[in-house]
Amino acid sequence: MNTPVLTSAVLTGGELIVTGYVGAAPDQAIFAQARVDLYLADTFGPAQGKIFLGSITADASGNFAGSIAASGLTYGEDIIATATDVVEQYVGILAHIPADAGAHADDHECEHD
Repeated sequence: MNTPVLTSAVLTGGELIVTGYVGAAPDQAIFAQARVDLYLADTFGPAQGKIFLGSITADASGNFAGSIAASGLTYGEDIIATATDVVEQYVGILAHIPADAGAHADDHECEHD
């Protein structure tokens, strides 16, 4: 199974709003219902999760979108993700994206491919 890909992460009012997909490209039903776990990245090592932030479940097409409480997260901190399929097979690390601030007058998204 391929790793999760975070296409955006927006931090607004203590909430982290993320979108992305599991696999090599969006809309891959083979990754339906995969659990995507999000972590604050550890600054001391690449692809290391320091603090568990929460989980989001992929839809029937392997895409995910949702929000989790992230009161300890600040703008610019890196987020990483892991994915686990429905039969609990760990699928790898590394969706890596800095959290963009969405608490400004006009919300922006930090887009990454």
